[in-house]
Amino acid sequence: MAAGILFDTGMPLPESASSGSAALDIFTFVKQTTSKTVAGLGLIIMAVGGFAHYMDHIGASRALVNIAIKPLGYLKAPYLVMALGYIIGQILNIFIPSASGLGLLLMVTLYPVLVRLGVSKMSATAVIATAACLDLGPASGNVNLAARTADMPVTEYFITYQLPVAIATMLTIAILHFFVQRWFDVRETSDENTDINATENGANPPAWYALLPIIPLALILLFSQ
Repeated sequence: MAAGILFDTGMPLPESASSGSAALDIFTFVKQTTSKTVAGLGLIIMAVGGFAHYMDHIGASRALVNIAIKPLGYLKAPYLVMALGYIIGQILNIFIPSASGLGLLLMVTLYPVLVRLGVSKMSATAVIATAACLDLGPASGNVNLAARTADMPVTEYFITYQLPVAIATMLTIAILHFFVQRWFDVRETSDENTDINATENGANPPAWYALLPIIPLALILLFSQ
């Protein structure tokens, strides 16, 4: 806004709403925008964050990840498992919007599986680090902000605009992980110990808890247009 005033390309507020000072109008614009965002989108993000934290607290997120990751252990192709693990992690991000929470859960579930199958520790970590890179789903604060900016329902934005691009991006990243991580692992001659035993604090949550993180997305999709 300061650059717009300096180069005479526009003013922060229209003349009818101006305070009479272009410099003060910058602060007025920020105040109005922040008030609107905090009152509307801010409450949505707070609710999303609170739900994600509670799901992590009661172990529901861990139960969902355990069920999603378990089938990968039966495959004997390390780098195929790694690529599929990335896709599963990205899908889980729709239901577990906390990137740090999802990363920690994958470190104690997917990471030991990959390392035991023969994938290097660095490659396993690289896949987990990118599992939440797309920020998918109606539970994401950024998706809600994008939908609000585009003036459309968040479900329409997610299904019509985000999901088709996300599917193509997920497949591309998974294929790149398969070849790139394998190339680095072949190049690196490491003597790292692959006998990893990951443990979690506390008792395992009931398996049916895995349904709980899915409830908000199910309600949104069920009652949307």
